[in-house]
Amino acid sequence: MTTPVYNCTLSISTILWQSAFLLIYSCAIILVPPRKKVYRRLSVVALTYITYLTQTSLLETCLNPHWRGIGAPLLWIQLLSASELITVSSVSPSTFLETSQASKLSTVAAIFQGMLLLWNLRRIGTPRAAKNVPPRSQQNFIQFVAGRFLRLSFAYVLLDLCVSAPGPSQHLVQVPKQTLWRLWGLSVDDAVFRIVSSISFWITVALLLFVLHGTACTIGVILNLWQPGNCAPLFGSFREAYSLRRFWGVVWHQCLRQSLCGIADAFSHSLLRIPPGTLLSRYTRLTLAFAISGAVHYASDLAMGIPLQEAGGHEFFMLQALLIMFEDLIQYLIDQLNLVNIPQACFKLVGFLWVLCALAWSTPTWFYPMQRLEEDSSALMPFRLVIWINGWTRV
Repeated sequence: MTTPVYNCTLSISTILWQSAFLLIYSCAIILVPPRKKVYRRLSVVALTYITYLTQTSLLETCLNPHWRGIGAPLLWIQLLSASELITVSSVSPSTFLETSQASKLSTVAAIFQGMLLLWNLRRIGTPRAAKNVPPRSQQNFIQFVAGRFLRLSFAYVLLDLCVSAPGPSQHLVQVPKQTLWRLWGLSVDDAVFRIVSSISFWITVALLLFVLHGTACTIGVILNLWQPGNCAPLFGSFREAYSLRRFWGVVWHQCLRQSLCGIADAFSHSLLRIPPGTLLSRYTRLTLAFAISGAVHYASDLAMGIPLQEAGGHEFFMLQALLIMFEDLIQYLIDQLNLVNIPQACFKLVGFLWVLCALAWSTPTWFYPMQRLEEDSSALMPFRLVIWINGWTRV
């Protein structure tokens, strides 16, 4: 099957809107003191509108649904990061002195540091670093670049293989098949497909994120924008995925954690006046964080061309918040029973099965609408290594 070729270019208007975003962001953190909160909040309003205009311009010129599905959420992730830095962390030129050996930074240097911090989503190397980030690399330049090149090449081939697989039969991904409650109406084939496709979906997403993150890190090190020590692994150990809370908070990437938690904390404690440390605060922040994350992924769904009424990104992430609350309740009840004689390995085994079941139950709400588009998944790849390798082995 021939991979369709989509026209996908960056228009002048997209570049100009993105430049305007960076200009306003830089002015907000460099020129507006943290004490002038109203002006800083107004700058976030302006950045939100510019993000919308940038996305609109991008979607007009990029016709590849997979690249649109990546580009659109990245714009909103950039907005989340900027909003957190401007209004919650109240970043200013003095902030950059905390991680710099210089006693004073020029305006140009402060702007440059602000740009790097904007996309340092996990805030690595700063006092505001995200929790549960894996240990950073201690390799030198050559070791880092060579090692990343090998791992990225391998991951790229695996990703190419994943997207080269034939798509599912459409009868398996119809709306009734993604039901959350009428599970007894599913056939054995439906149930098996639901589990296998959910696992393959998360493997593919993890490979895609690994390739994107690894490529950005490697280019940054080559250009001396940051050091190998600033490039922590994207994912934690999957051996820690024995609860949903640990899956999302330890194993999965923490790139949105600081932005989501910072905004959720500010909304809960400053706006709603919920006392910190309370159960209400804990679950309000959890719900808000997943709600915002769901909105970002919902934008990705719409950018791909999924109909508004079928897009399931927001529903999926709201389900994760509810499942974590349910998980906490069960864990509390187990603790009350004081089951100290049950081996920890048994608890973890049950936990792994629970995470698998929870994801297989909820993932179709997000994944099946993508499959109903019937877009060629291989169009995700900018170049096809699998085809080249296959042709070379036949020579």
